[in-house]
Amino acid sequence: MREMKFRAIINATTVIPFTLADLVNPEPIFSIRELVIPWLRIGNVPDMHTGLKDKNGKEIYDKDIVEDDSENLVGIIDWHFDRWYIKKGLTGGYSLSLYAKHVEVIGREATR
Repeated sequence: MREMKFRAIINATTVIPFTLADLVNPEPIFSIRELVIPWLRIGNVPDMHTGLKDKNGKEIYDKDIVEDDSENLVGIIDWHFDRWYIKKGLTGGYSLSLYAKHVEVIGREATR
């Protein structure tokens, strides 16, 4: 079974990846104890890792903005029913599993 990974975007310069095991560790590392846990307690929601990487080997997370120049495709990663999608506009979308090796992460959606 694969380990579920998340990322906490604390501020514009502090992004901390973590797992569920990190949160229940009786002696968590400083960044988890002092930054992530308080960040979660005030109601922030972390981004979930899709389990996939882009064409450059960068991990793809929920709410990432990806692009594929060859397909003229730019969209936001989102969970839809039973799979990760590249959401394009209000109604369109493409299965991330089909495009992951061709897209590049270019940013992250600013708001939820």
